Amino acid sequence: MRTLKLNSTVPVALMAVCLLTFNAGCKKPGNYKPDYNNSYINSTPTTGGGAAKPVLGVFSPGSALPNTVIKITGSNFDPVAANNMVTVGGVAATVNAASSTFLYFTVPQGAVTGPVVVKTNGATLTSVVDFKVLTGTSGMFMSLPDYSIEHISFNGNGDLIGESTSAVYRITPAGNVSLYNQPYTFGSLWGSANYYEQGVYVTDHLAGKIFRVSTEGLVTLMGGSTQGITDGIGSKAQFNAPLGLCLDAAGNIYTTDTHRVRKISSSALVTTIAGNASVGSINGTGTAAQFGDLHGLTYNKADSSIYVTDLQFFNIRKISAGGVVTTLAGSGTKGMVDGPGATAQFVNPYNIAADDSGNIVVADGNSSTGYAIRLINKYGVVSTLLSGPILNAPDGMAFDPQGNLYVMNTGAKNIIKITFQ
Repeated sequence: MRTLKLNSTVPVALMAVCLLTFNAGCKKPGNYKPDYNNSYINSTPTTGGGAAKPVLGVFSPGSALPNTVIKITGSNFDPVAANNMVTVGGVAATVNAASSTFLYFTVPQGAVTGPVVVKTNGATLTSVVDFKVLTGTSGMFMSLPDYSIEHISFNGNGDLIGESTSAVYRITPAGNVSLYNQPYTFGSLWGSANYYEQGVYVTDHLAGKIFRVSTEGLVTLMGGSTQGITDGIGSKAQFNAPLGLCLDAAGNIYTTDTHRVRKISSSALVTTIAGNASVGSINGTGTAAQFGDLHGLTYNKADSSIYVTDLQFFNIRKISAGGVVTTLAGSGTKGMVDGPGATAQFVNPYNIAADDSGNIVVADGNSSTGYAIRLINKYGVVSTLLSGPILNAPDGMAFDPQGNLYVMNTGAKNIIKITFQ
């Protein structure tokens, strides 16, 4: 097993919650419960005069990797972030934002499990409960030498569902692989996402269609006919070359399609929610925004937004619930550089997933630069979670209910597992 070392000194990490995601499927099991809860903290504040004394409430989550953004609630905090000081296990943290009732801070590199200490408005507040600093360990989960599976997602029974070019497969925790769909001739499958009781959805890249494969293996057309770009209902709509796929909390389907993001509602109505025929990296609302070569996408439960990877402009874009497109991270220059969103660089951000707390993971790199799993926190800051020879053309990613991350290594035909403890 290999212990992960985060190399960035900026606030990014993966909270051990799941998931998962993620696909890069987007929807996690409805019965998921994190392994850790909010941690209640109190202190003996020391303030002068008759000023109201600061009081600590909870910090959430109660354990996380370095570079994770943590929220502390309470009262009578100094509302100016720079006027507050936070340490974790004696190591100074960055305070990202503040109000009188909350503080956001980033778990610092080098922090160890220990109390959270807050200095604000003349008071020193120390948590009674220690904050647990997590570490990640990676290793081989399963070898799949006979299958060319690219994307994976969990169903409600703990099985991984993945698709190759021409078929959908079920992978049990014991490593048994079986055909998920009944006999059907697909063109070229690319993306997949689970919707549990309804089965799995897949994109057929060459046919320009979206299919649902039920839990009994029956294949049903959800949208598309001949290739093109036309909104409409079901088979009256057209997709040109759909790739990534995810679902939101309501079961709506989203896919990347030729510089656009398309949506299929539960009533099979297909609409274009962002992008147009023009190629560019322009933020805006809906079809006024422009994209390049879009691939993976995921639904972020924490803010009800869609996130997409753009291989042409080396960035990660966000589409809010209101259709507003912004750039989360990526300067537009190709490279493997961690840091704040506006200066961070990506080489080949191929696929993406999000956990239930809103952290983003991106499969990045190529055979020349090497491969990496990158992390992006809520402020858009990028760090490297995992890199090195254990990765070989990583693509689809998914989180299990315990918060472990699974990565489909397409170059090695295996799945690796990252455990956070």
